[in-house]
Amino acid sequence: RRCKLSHVDILGSEGTKCPQDAWVHAMVRADPDPDKVIMNVGCNKGHDSIAWLQRFDQRRFWNLRQWTSLMASHKAVCALDTQIRKPPLFNSSKAPRALCVEAMPATVHLLKEVRKLAGYSVKSSSEANAGWLKFWWRAMTDVAKPGDTTEFINASAGQESALMGLKASYRPKAHRISVPLGTVDTIMHNLGLPKVDILIVDTEGADPAVLRGAEDALRTVRYLMFETHRDLKGTAWSKETI
Repeated sequence: RRCKLSHVDILGSEGTKCPQDAWVHAMVRADPDPDKVIMNVGCNKGHDSIAWLQRFDQRRFWNLRQWTSLMASHKAVCALDTQIRKPPLFNSSKAPRALCVEAMPATVHLLKEVRKLAGYSVKSSSEANAGWLKFWWRAMTDVAKPGDTTEFINASAGQESALMGLKASYRPKAHRISVPLGTVDTIMHNLGLPKVDILIVDTEGADPAVLRGAEDALRTVRYLMFETHRDLKGTAWSKETI
């Protein structure tokens, strides 16, 4: 059906800073089938992943309000409405799955700790037939061979401004870490994911490279969100246009 929402409904009055949920609500109403695969690249504190899981959750297992409460000391840049609408009823044995890809080891550790506190372990969610939330430690790019790594600023848990590659090399060695490289398509195939329905990319300037490495995944993507950051010199965005 033709979407009659305006750019203000989708992006908010401030433009592309923090997108609104109007388009997402329309998508869920039109297709509430819970058999969705969500890949969140640069997921940071995981709020978006939990929100998407809850939007397609027929079993009321996932809860963004609970996750936000447990992450109280690590707030998201774009505040999400924790009042996630219950999806329309859909008779299915399937459940949504979310893969949260993050480069910062400290943030990955934080995510796993909060997942445990929330009772969202893969075992618990699988037993509830509610899908799963998994984390993958990788810096994402367009081409990566097994064993490839890149330097990253060793940021604290939840920090969203860490940069990789050239920007990181200017920092003292004690403040840098080596992070394994990966691509969306490689992770998709390695995990045996048949598709990716929702792809969210927020990698502080590396988004164009991440999208070039998602050629197979993009064939099935229903909802794509990424961040433009042409102001960051030396990153993939500084050499690209939309």
